Amino acid sequence: MSIKSLKSELQRLAQKIGAADESVLLIVLAVIRASSTELQEESDFPKTAGHQVDYRIQGKNECLFFPFSSMDSDQCEEMAKALILHVRHVERPGRYGAQVGIMDIRHAPTPGAWIVTRPPEGVTIDQHAAEQYRQIIEARNEAS
Repeated sequence: MSIKSLKSELQRLAQKIGAADESVLLIVLAVIRASSTELQEESDFPKTAGHQVDYRIQGKNECLFFPFSSMDSDQCEEMAKALILHVRHVERPGRYGAQVGIMDIRHAPTPGAWIVTRPPEGVTIDQHAAEQYRQIIEARNEAS
């Protein structure tokens, strides 16, 4: 399904349920239901695999990679949602409105992708998402 047809379908569904004027967060996730331990032990599955979502941060596309070596699909989804919600909270929507982030499975991160980590002990997912966002911006500023 193309992004254009996905957008049309979302608008149709939003109108059908009476939520056409509300902001909607959608994460499309190709799911692997296995723990990170099982994924690490599976010999046919690349050790570098994970989920990836491309999302615009401060007007520039950012590849966010969620490695299966440190989290399973549910945890990837949880981190992606927290990061996207943080970006939407901090940044104004562009002239095109809210963007759609499509999460898919990759055998390895795209070169230059930001490797998303799980929060350390005692840090909430929302706090960690905010810290990851800050680090992405900082890394861009150092590179330029």
